[in-house]
Amino acid sequence: LSNKEDELRRKSSEPNEVIEQMEQEVGYLRIENAELRKGLPCAICMDRRRETIYVPCCHFISCEECSKETNNCSVCRAPIRGKLEVYQ
Repeated sequence: LSNKEDELRRKSSEPNEVIEQMEQEVGYLRIENAELRKGLPCAICMDRRRETIYVPCCHFISCEECSKETNNCSVCRAPIRGKLEVYQ
């Protein structure tokens, strides 16, 4: 009987441990999400936020300032036919 009681106690504490681990992971994910919401840095200057989508390739890699200095996408080298500004 003692072995069964010990086993039941152990099994009843396992879900609580899993819940605690999951709550901790949720906390980490919330922090990571907040960091991502601040904006991805420009892949060219790494200083300002990404703000420009290149047309027609649709790559979203640069800030407005860096996008003014290029005629080809830095990712795929496709000619840039237009630019869309993204306001966040």
